[in-house]
Parts: sequence; structure tokens; C-alpha cells
Amino acid sequence: IKLVNYANDKDIILKSDDGSGGTAAYLTLDGSSGYTKAHKHILYEDDAKAMFGTGGDMQILHDGSNSYISQNVTGNLYIQQNTNDADIILQCDDGSGGTTAYLTLDGSTAKSYFSTRLGVGIADPVSSLHVEEDSTATSTTAGLTIEQAGTGDAIAQFLLTGVRRWVIGADNSDLDKFKIASSGGLASDAHLTIDTSGNVGIGTTSPDHLLQVESSGNAEIQA
Repeated sequence: IKLVNYANDKDIILKSDDGSGGTAAYLTLDGSSGYTKAHKHILYEDDAKAMFGTGGDMQILHDGSNSYISQNVTGNLYIQQNTNDADIILQCDDGSGGTTAYLTLDGSTAKSYFSTRLGVGIADPVSSLHVEEDSTATSTTAGLTIEQAGTGDAIAQFLLTGVRRWVIGADNSDLDKFKIASSGGLASDAHLTIDTSGNVGIGTTSPDHLLQVESSGNAEIQA
């Protein structure tokens, strides 16, 4: 059985009762645009898949208990937001009968941020970022790694009211040493330095002893 409209730029329109005593278009085969248009909601019942691609590569399914978006045969699965300065926001239940944003990809600032606590390896984080490593962790599989692949410093910063207070890490000009500095940079304002031999320097970035303390005035240690 074929339904054919041979008139140029004309449509085939499927109509039915609109629930209010009239009729409404439910589906249009638009001959001028080359689109098939759905004018009403399409309900896929439980276990009925919406499939896309010749081989049904991408599928959307609700099985009566859970919902799935899956890429099953070939290719990558992309989630794209192409509107200028608009975001991608992942929301979920907030535990109080509402919903809240958990992850935002901010299209206006090109930044991503979590609005709630983030746990890595732990289901109940107690801080903004909580990393828990399992018992198989070694010096090469640590729970947290900070790596600078370019020519800059590999550092972590601790901020207070938006002002940089403490910096820890290694500067690119002195990669074999771990340093702690405040306000300034690791290369020029390091307060404490630990080198690969285990020597600790306070006031110097080149300690020659297990503990070396230097200052422009008196080098003092007070107990």
C-alpha cells in the first residue's frame, strides 16, 4: 500500500481528533522541505527503542525501570551544544524533592565546574574534591597526579578570597625539587625546598645538608 503525492512541493498530512472536538495534524511528510514533521508527542512504550543510523547504531530506550542512551555499533557518541555562549548542564535530584545542577560546561567562559562535592574513588566525599585510592596504589599510581606537559610549572595553588596565598609544586627551571611558596612564584619566592636526595632548605633552594636554614639576617631556629 502506497500513499503518494505527486504534486510538486506539496505534503501528505495525517490528521486525527485533537481531543477537543476538532482535528489536528499529527504527522506531515513535507514535500517542499524534504522533512518528516511530528506535530504531537511520540510515545515509545516500554522496551520500544528509538533507533538512529542504518544499522541502528544509536539507540534510546526505556525498559520500564531505567532509561538508556547508547552507541552500539560504530563511532563515537558526542553531546554538542552549538549555541553561542550557551552551556551543557547535567542536573539530578537534590535530595530534597527538587533538582540541582551537578556539572556545567560553560560555553561563555570555556570552563567546566562541579556545583557539588566531587568524589573520585569514594561515594561520599567530605570536601569539594575528595580522592580515595585503593590498596593497590604505588608511587607510580598515586591517587592524585599534577603534571605539566609543556614548559610551565607543575603546581597546585591554594587561594583565599581569590588571592593566591600558597603555591606548591616544581618550577620548570628546577624540576628535581619540590617547593612551597606564598604569594610569589616557586622560582623566586620559595620558602621551603626538598630535593631528590631528601635535603630540606628553608630560605634556600639549594640545600647541601639534611636541613639547611638561611636568611638575609640571622638564620634562627626557635623552639
